[in-house]
Amino acid sequence: MPSSNIPASLLIALALAGGAVLAQPSGQTAVGAELLTGRLDGETASSAYGSLTLPVGSRYGLHVEGLVDRYLGDKTFAVGAHGYWFDSERGRFGLIAGTHRRIDVPELGLSDQEVDLFGIEGEAYFETLTLAGQLGRLRSDLPGFDGETYAVGELHWTPGTASGRVGSRPTEA
Repeated sequence: MPSSNIPASLLIALALAGGAVLAQPSGQTAVGAELLTGRLDGETASSAYGSLTLPVGSRYGLHVEGLVDRYLGDKTFAVGAHGYWFDSERGRFGLIAGTHRRIDVPELGLSDQEVDLFGIEGEAYFETLTLAGQLGRLRSDLPGFDGETYAVGELHWTPGTASGRVGSRPTEA
């Protein structure tokens, strides 16, 4: 039985707001969904995730995603949103916002938790490399997290040509 989900709560909120744009094709509508269910320590655990990416004109996009988890009476809800400008030759730049809520479960000793984040993010394309980063602020009722700044950086490499990267330069014919 979990005694505290403070790190998990923070990671869920950051995961929903971070990195999602990198996984979406530039200028294309995309819908994604996942449903996971199973047994963990003899108890049923389930999770549902959904996402929607929409182009807004020829150079802008919107990506929204959500998550619902349930385990041992612990209910978690999270939503992340990205609004961005993109150029398939150079990269992306945009704003992010996300929120995470866990519902009070007194029988497990867990209280309500809330984590909100907002910030900027960007990607730069260099032949077979993509450099992605995010910088933002947290608002939270979790001790030690409210008002904190966070940063996430990623480097993605695709051997050969840039054609293997989603959202990057189109393949030359």
